[in-house]
Amino acid sequence: MNSPDTRLRPRRSALFMPGSNDRALTKARSLRADCIIIDLEDAVSPDDKQLARDTAVSHLREGGFGNRERIVRINDSSETLGQADIAALAELSSHEMPDAILLPKINGKADLDISGLPAELPLWVMIETPHAVLNCTDIAAHPRVTCLIAGTNDLAKDMQIRVTSDRHIKRDGMLYALSKMVTAARAYNISVLDGVFNDITDIDGLAQECEHGTALGFDGKTLIHPHQIETANTLFAPTSEEISEAENIIAAFENPENAGKGVIKVNGKMTELLHLEQAKRIVAIAAAIKLMET
Repeated sequence: MNSPDTRLRPRRSALFMPGSNDRALTKARSLRADCIIIDLEDAVSPDDKQLARDTAVSHLREGGFGNRERIVRINDSSETLGQADIAALAELSSHEMPDAILLPKINGKADLDISGLPAELPLWVMIETPHAVLNCTDIAAHPRVTCLIAGTNDLAKDMQIRVTSDRHIKRDGMLYALSKMVTAARAYNISVLDGVFNDITDIDGLAQECEHGTALGFDGKTLIHPHQIETANTLFAPTSEEISEAENIIAAFENPENAGKGVIKVNGKMTELLHLEQAKRIVAIAAAIKLMET
């Protein structure tokens, strides 16, 4: 089973940035995103693939991203472009390596057997094909996989889900796929991130989709513009009320008079050990967010 610690790292906001955009990657060091995804795939035109590869490697070598996770989305590893991406990243030293590689166009666990990079380097996986949705349990079970990402735009296309005139995906048609991703991630204790919201000017629409994502159980959201970071960070973080309640639950169970009890009353509510487990996670995530923002 995957590492029990991987979900205790905040992944509220994961910002895609084109690997070919030197200025954007420089700016990434000052953004409040939890994760920076350096994209060598969809965000880069065919003519700029080598530029993106060279620029990404240069920024990884330079460092300076602080506590932000650095993820590189490579091209399809079964094709020439993806193999070239892997070869370029393999030239990095151990401390220059990204925190994970994001794999696109995955259909099943057989697609995860990539070579050329350190065996301990974690894999993030785009769930963006119908086959990937059907096989996401096996994908999540892979020992190197630590995060699933919903590729909602590709899924909407392949599943023939209606898109509104302003490019909003009708998420009721996506519910099975999204819920299956979350269920698979929880079964193997890994992270799972919601798909991107296409309209960078519609912050209210983004907020609604973030709230829907939290209701489904996602850990955070992938983003396509820095303006979206604050909304995702706010809505995927525990609220002050949730943190206070969690601290009260932990304190109550630590009270010597409640030693050995499986059910106690906290602020008038019957509280079980499962609530204690949830409370500990909320407090741990809140502490990790505070440390990251410091």
